Amino acid sequence: MIWHLHDRNKSDACCRCREDGCDVRGYFAWSLLDNWEWTAGYSSRFGLYFVDYKDNLKRYPKSSVQWFKALLSSK
Repeated sequence: MIWHLHDRNKSDACCRCREDGCDVRGYFAWSLLDNWEWTAGYSSRFGLYFVDYKDNLKRYPKSSVQWFKALLSSK
């Protein structure tokens, strides 16, 4: 419940900024928990895209990309 309210508040804030004339072109989802991933270095993979370190940093979309696109287009 807390996470849902937090996300809704961020979305509402973004909408209010647009209504006030701000040029909002994107949104970067970040949380306090993201800070723990830094301690994992390269041993754990996070994010919307898989980065292939052995193939010139080629990026492959994870299944969460489609979910995130759907979320953004529903607003």
